[in-house]
Amino acid sequence: MHFTRTEVTRIALEPDADGQFDHTPMVTAAELLRTAEADVVA
Repeated sequence: MHFTRTEVTRIALEPDADGQFDHTPMVTAAELLRTAEADVVA
């Protein structure tokens, strides 16, 4: 199980405000971490 906090900088109905919830950067980071072959992630 994994938890994360997402910074919310603006609450609005415009598309640029919704962009802050795009999960693509977090998924990309997780994929890189998965292939890191590290002994410990802390």
